[in-house]
Amino acid sequence: MKHLSRQLFSSLLILIFILIQLACPEPPDTPKPIKADCQKGFLPCIEDSTTCCEVECPPGFLLGGADSTECIAVECPEYYYLCGDDSTECCLETTSHAMTWEIDTIFTGFINYAYDVAIIDDTTIWVVGEFELDDPEDTLTNFEERFNLIVWDGEKWELEKIYNPDWSQSIGTATSIYANNRNDIWIGTFHFDGQNWQYYREEDGWPLFGASITTIWGSGSDDVFFGSVDGQINHWDGSGFERMETPTEIHIVDIWGTDPNDVWAVGFDLLGGGLSTVIHYNGNEWSLIYETGITEGWESVESSLSGDLMAIQTYTFAEDEAWIIANTYGIYQKTLEESPDAKLIPMAYTGHPLALMRGNHPNDLFIAGHNSGMYHWNGVSIQEYILPGEVYMKGLVVSNNQVIAAGWDTGYSIVFKGIKLE
Repeated sequence: MKHLSRQLFSSLLILIFILIQLACPEPPDTPKPIKADCQKGFLPCIEDSTTCCEVECPPGFLLGGADSTECIAVECPEYYYLCGDDSTECCLETTSHAMTWEIDTIFTGFINYAYDVAIIDDTTIWVVGEFELDDPEDTLTNFEERFNLIVWDGEKWELEKIYNPDWSQSIGTATSIYANNRNDIWIGTFHFDGQNWQYYREEDGWPLFGASITTIWGSGSDDVFFGSVDGQINHWDGSGFERMETPTEIHIVDIWGTDPNDVWAVGFDLLGGGLSTVIHYNGNEWSLIYETGITEGWESVESSLSGDLMAIQTYTFAEDEAWIIANTYGIYQKTLEESPDAKLIPMAYTGHPLALMRGNHPNDLFIAGHNSGMYHWNGVSIQEYILPGEVYMKGLVVSNNQVIAAGWDTGYSIVFKGIKLE
């Protein structure tokens, strides 16, 4: 009887619970807040918020991408730095004028003409030109007494010969050198692969220049440009040469570029006609940017290309811009527009006609002038270095903290070796 009563009591409790559930239904679901759909650079102000608040990155940080809300540190390219503590923009750094210079008289023979120079590696320098040993007793043959290459091996200078066996051991004058690396070096139309030399003749696809090559520049082993007289430029594509069509007949004196599709060249009338030109290659064709007496729009020396244009320099992070030296005036910054328009960085003339320019970037340019002139532009000021002699500067190369210039004075060839101290 007690057992039955317990069962009835349990059943009654279950029934009462069911009736309570039926009598008190759950309220309908309340709509949850819709999370805010925030645009780039904004996030919901708080979790499940319907309003957006702007993401604020700390100084030196920017949003990571178009749909990002993550702050990422700004990384400036080489030679650049953050413009300020609260800035996210990069500014080009200035450089120190502090240098130490060494002077090497590398040859004192009867004929001494150092025409160009290249840094092959950290310890090796090549100087090309025309050199002849003194032979007072007339015991040497022409081949034995003539040289066209002098090599610095890190300890001493050595005379060497680059020649074509077809010339019956006659040594030609070498006027230009380009070194992509130790295993890819051009001296005129001679190529060195690290072990052997190969000479390219007209029958090898080399169109006849009619004069010495004045300048060589390349972006790599399969993209090399050779400049010469009458506006002539030849291109090496890794397997053969092509004579390029150019819009000028003025002698090409310097070529430089950032890549195969951004190459600049300057020309100057070596015969004294006072004409200069600037041309540009976009990967398909050369176009005329400026030529004396042809390109209209000249306004003033400060805002227009003027004087004898002697050298050009471009940089990988400044595409479609070039820096050009003009004798007696200074350095011009030029864009691709077809006009004389250019911005001048003036240089006071000190009796050293400007001839060559190389550098690491636009605020680290070295300018060599004849009569042993040497200058440095650091983005703020021009520094002149006092070097000995009256050297006719013909070759200049800059690589990181090294500056090498080569030329000749009466009776000897000389190399100036500069090392940056900071």
